[in-house]
Amino acid sequence: MPVWGWICLGLLGGGLLVLFCWWQNKGLTKTWICLDFSRVETPFRLIHLSDLHARSFGRGNARLLAMIREEAPDGIVITGDLVGRFSRRTDPMFSLLEKLCRIAPIYYVSGNHEYGRRDREEIFARAAQAGAVVLRHAMRRDTIGGQELWILGLDEMGYHRKSRRLLEEFSQKEGFKLLLSHFTERFAGEYREYDIDLILTGHAHGGQFILPWIGGVYSPGQGLFPKYYRGVYREQGSVLVVSRGMGNSRFPLRLFNRPEVVVIDIIPKRAEEK
Repeated sequence: MPVWGWICLGLLGGGLLVLFCWWQNKGLTKTWICLDFSRVETPFRLIHLSDLHARSFGRGNARLLAMIREEAPDGIVITGDLVGRFSRRTDPMFSLLEKLCRIAPIYYVSGNHEYGRRDREEIFARAAQAGAVVLRHAMRRDTIGGQELWILGLDEMGYHRKSRRLLEEFSQKEGFKLLLSHFTERFAGEYREYDIDLILTGHAHGGQFILPWIGGVYSPGQGLFPKYYRGVYREQGSVLVVSRGMGNSRFPLRLFNRPEVVVIDIIPKRAEEK
């Protein structure tokens, strides 16, 4: 093959590689999960978002908003790192919250990147002004899609005794209990020890790279080959759902781990299974 042929092949291969990397980092995907619980009487649907790190999907987040609207959720939860530690443009995230609030109620807990910012209190205040329910070591009784439930949002930077007291109090509540936290690694040895039905977390970034037969490669807080990096885990009576997240922080590339919108249908357990 002449030299110009090899050059063309190289350019084509390079272009395809760039396109593939773009798709891996910007190509939104949905994951549908259906979970049944004995304490649920009325079915409802949640959208779970995490680790946006101020990333936008389309102008004004049009692609993300369209994807969420078509699922008609009863509630939307955001489990931390709405913005990045060094994000300069945060306004699009608050605009996104305002638009999401027109679709369904939003429940938001902080992540480590919010806490790495000097303006973190402003971030939380603006999220609340946009219409989100900001849960910072707070629990509330609420109704989502006709189902009454308890929601606890943990503000886990500087994990301390207050978290344990809240978890103990929360686990004694009657009815369906939903825990929101950023830090997946606290499921083992902490969250699963309490009587909590469903726990939603992020922070793991899907293991950054997901390799065949190996799984996630690295997760903050869990290190190499993390146990909890995506999807559903059932342990000791609790169910954990880990979002792969949507943006990147220090490492700029995801591989076989596209940005994820998690759709969770929560339904009553059949009488014969209770």
